[in-house]
Order: sequence, then structure tokens, then C-alpha cells
Amino acid sequence: MNDPDALVQFWSTDTVPVTQRRKYWIDAVGQSIAKVEITIPDDAQFRAELRSREMGVLRISKTEASVGVTVRRTAANIATDSHERYFLVGSYRAMWSLGTRGRAERLQPEDLVLLSSRREYTLRLPEASEVFSISFSSSWISVWIANPEDHVGVRLDASMGWSRVLCAFVRQLCSEFADATVDMQGTLVDQLGALIGLAVEDAPDTTRSAARSVYERVRKVLLDRHVESSLTAADVAADLGISVRTLYRHTSGLRISIPRAIAEIRLETAKRMLASRVFRALSVAEIGRRCGYSDASHFVRQFRLFCGLTPGEFRRQT
Repeated sequence: MNDPDALVQFWSTDTVPVTQRRKYWIDAVGQSIAKVEITIPDDAQFRAELRSREMGVLRISKTEASVGVTVRRTAANIATDSHERYFLVGSYRAMWSLGTRGRAERLQPEDLVLLSSRREYTLRLPEASEVFSISFSSSWISVWIANPEDHVGVRLDASMGWSRVLCAFVRQLCSEFADATVDMQGTLVDQLGALIGLAVEDAPDTTRSAARSVYERVRKVLLDRHVESSLTAADVAADLGISVRTLYRHTSGLRISIPRAIAEIRLETAKRMLASRVFRALSVAEIGRRCGYSDASHFVRQFRLFCGLTPGEFRRQT
């Protein structure tokens, strides 16, 4: 269906039998946007079209589907897809939802969200949908945003501030991308970059609020598992369903060290046990063991650094 010399590429499920529509659509989206898994509840009623065009450093794609679908970017997709890109995505007919980086967002029509090809995500489009996607390289978006990964998965609210301006601009751009002339492309690309930069900076402390949200969940894991002497940052990340790199990026943004956070929770627990009459029969070494210290001498050293007293001295004073 596609003419390699045409500005706009076009795919339609009407060109294949009903039994082939699911595979055809997944392949079309994979070629135009990114490799994903797509769940379609009703193959017989499913019809969809996709239009896509390169515009300078951007690729703009518009998809329309007749029934609700769920789109997942999985670890397997990422492993087989070498293209590292970011995507600015919006849906214009109904409420939709996004899950990525251990968090979920419910989005209104015309809201936008930034996604990364290096991240797993799930888009749920419960009704007939019209979705726009603008993809671009990490090198291009880094000109406009210092740390684009910090803004992945954060809702850009179409009713507020610079996000409202960006969302309106994107809707106009995606509605008319097929007709944009070569002379217009440079201006449109630069305007998009500038508005993305303004919108993410205008959002309410998105970087630190996302980091705090992650750390709240980190602390819960630490409270549940700090008694495990072998507990590591990798274990914490695995419990949260994120990478160690993502964990460290969020916590470093708040100037929090995971090893120190583990030590502080263990030592606070030890202080409570040492001060309690309930645990008077337990030795200092046993309290250390119950707080995650397999080595009694290490427990004593850590406690002295943290409290300025040995565990025994602390117990006697309380």
C-alpha cells in the first residue's frame, strides 16, 4: 500500500482479510512507530488506519481504531528494537490511561505524555480511538530538555499553563501534518521543541515529585525487608519493577543513598529494640541480627557512627 516516494505512508486493515487484521496492524505500528503488543477484544469489528510521515527529525503518526485496544511495549519488544526514540503521545476521543515506570496516569482527551522506547509501558484506549504520536531522537529532545528521562510518563495537562499551549500546537500539527511544506518544517520542529521545554518546566515539580513518589515506595520496601542481611539496591528495584539505574536516578535527585537509607532504617529499629523492656532478654548481637546485621562487630561500628554510642552504652542510658 505504501509508495516509498510519497510523503505520507498509509496502512488500512481494510486491505486484508479479517483473520489477518491483528497481525497486519501490529506489523504496521511496528514499522511506523515502535514494536509493541496489541490486544484487540473483537477482531471481527476491528478496523484501523494509520498515516505516518517524516518531518525533518520528527516522525508524525496518526492512528484511528474502531474499537478499544490495549498497547504494550514489553521487555521483549525493547530487546528486539534497536531504535532509541522518545514519543509525544496524545489521544483525542475519550479518556485513556497509561502505565509506565511503576506508576499509572489517567489522561483526558488532548492531554499529552512523553514515552521512551527504552521503557516498558501500557496504553489503554477503552473506546474507538484517534491517537497521535510524534517520535524523535534522544539527541534532539536533549537540546530542549536537560533530563528527558525524568519526564517520561508524566501527564502534560491540556488545561494548564504551557502544557495547554503545547497540546493545542500538537493537535494542530498532527491534524495538518500531511500538508506541511518543506519550507515549514524547520519552523514547526523548532516551535515544538521550545514548547516541550516550556511545558515540562512549567509542570508542578514533576522531576522531584516523581522522585518522591518512588522514594515513598522504596521506603515501604525497606521497612518490609530491612531485616534481610543481604538486601541490596537491586532487590529493592526488583520489588518495585524498575531498573537499578532508574532507582538510583530518582534517589540521587533527592540526594538519598540506598545503602544509607537501609542502614538508617536498621539502626532506628535497633534503637527501638534496645530501649524497649520487651527485648531486654536479647543480647546486643541478637538485636543486631534481627535488624539485618549478620556480623555483630559491624553492627556495633555502624551503631556508634550513627548514634555516637555503642549499642550497650545506648541500652544502659535508656
